[in-house]
Formats: sequence, structure tokens, C-alpha cells
Amino acid sequence: MRTVSVIKLLVTTAFGLLLIPQLEAQDRNVEPAEYSQPELIAVYWSDPMRTRQAGPPAAWRPDGTMLTEVEVADLQRKVDLHDGFVPQDEYLRVLVLMFRIDGRAMSRQRLTPTFLFDSYSIKGGGAPFTDVPYAMAGGAPAKAVIPQWPTSVDVEVRYPVSEIESIRILNHEEAVKWTAESPLLVEKGVNWYFEQPKPIRPSETLYPIGMMAVDFRDADPLKDYDLSIQMQDSLRADLRSESRGDLGAVFLPVAPERKIKEVRISAIRYKTARYNNVATHPELNKP
Repeated sequence: MRTVSVIKLLVTTAFGLLLIPQLEAQDRNVEPAEYSQPELIAVYWSDPMRTRQAGPPAAWRPDGTMLTEVEVADLQRKVDLHDGFVPQDEYLRVLVLMFRIDGRAMSRQRLTPTFLFDSYSIKGGGAPFTDVPYAMAGGAPAKAVIPQWPTSVDVEVRYPVSEIESIRILNHEEAVKWTAESPLLVEKGVNWYFEQPKPIRPSETLYPIGMMAVDFRDADPLKDYDLSIQMQDSLRADLRSESRGDLGAVFLPVAPERKIKEVRISAIRYKTARYNNVATHPELNKP
């Protein structure tokens, strides 16, 4: 038996549901168009304290050539350049990357960057925009490992190449009949089942849990999996399982008296693009 680390996102009705905006999944029988690699159009230093009144930041192209004030102002009119990356004392200043995404994308695209140093890499975060074909990403290394930003850095970016696709849809009877001992194989590495957790205290009452379990060693590494549970009384939970170890699980307790209207398991496909020698302009890295 293999030993794996387990990451669970517990969602309870007592403390509220973890809600992630759920996009309408398209028909799996329709082959989705593959979106092109995002274009890196601007780089600049994060400054969460910068106000809109202070004007847009100094920005440059990935090759290091500066954008003119007119170009930055034009970009600012299209998308908000005032980032929301929260500075942390133990990390260097966040380097922000602005991308233009494929105009065919019908939903917001969240990009995940990984900054590559000589013997160290760090995973950053991303923020999509609504109704505009742009996406922001950024990250920063720990000061204890990288004392200062180099003059350039390589970046790998994980980006969606499709809209969300439905993999399996279950009604109440179909959803509750699967167990941990005999789960429903949704696709390779992805299982759905119901299980009854064991109470820690005799007086404790625990509801059965509907669970989507993803073994990231077997599942498609270029997919994220979504679980959407719609109850008959309109309560809805939208959850996403992303690779952060060997095994991930997202689940929802379901009271026996409640009926499931629909369990929808969906996926988004990704690719990874590499951007080499992205200029950082350390001389502009001033608070």
C-alpha cells in the first residue's frame, strides 16, 4: 500500500461553504478549441499602496525596453494595473507580470507562474480580470534564499487551454450509491464516493460525506478538477481540487434528510509556457 499525504478542503454548513465561482461547463462531446499561449506584454514592481490617483507604475516589456507613459496609460485604461499582492517581510518585492490572453476565451483565465532561479524556484499567484482579455500574475522569492532579484529571471506559466468541461453528472440516487470501498471511477486518478466519518466523541453526530478524491500521481497533471454539488433546496457548493501533493480531496457533508439535485464533476485543461530572460529592472525596485 502506498503512503500518501492528504490535503482536504473541509466545507461545513456550520461555518459556511467554501464558494469558488463556478463557470458553466460545456458539453463534453463538443471538442473545445485550444487557447493560445498568453502574451507577456508588461512587467512592473508591485506596490499595493499605490493609489489610482498616483498614476500607473513604470512598466517595461519582457526584453527590458521601457513602455512609454502613453503606452502605460493606454494599458491602464484597459485594465487596472494596481495590484493586490500583499507584501510580506520575509519575501522580496513582488514582480508583476501582465498578460494578454486569447481573445476567444469565454471565461476569466487564472495563470499560475513559477519563477526559476539557479537552484531554486517559487510558485506565484494570479488574478484574472472580468470582461477583458488580460490576466495578472506575480511572485517573489524568500529573502533567506534569494537576497535580491537578479537582472532577469525565467518564468514558467501554467495557463488554461480550454473552457471548463463536464466529465460526469450524477443525480441523488447515482451519487449516494458509491462507497470508499467501491468508488466511481470518473477518469484516471479521479474517484467519487460517499462515506460515513467516524465520530471522535460518542455524542457527536456526523453527516455522510460526498467526496471527490484526486490522486495526482495518476490523474492528468495538466488538469484541475471541479466539484459542484447542487441541493434540491438550492444550496450549492463549488469546490476545486488543485495539485498540492500526492492526494487531494474536496468534500461536502450531506444531511440524510437533504436531497442532492446534481453532482457535477468538471475539469479545465492546462499547458505550461516558458518565458526566458524576463527583465526585472532592479534599479526601479524602490518602495
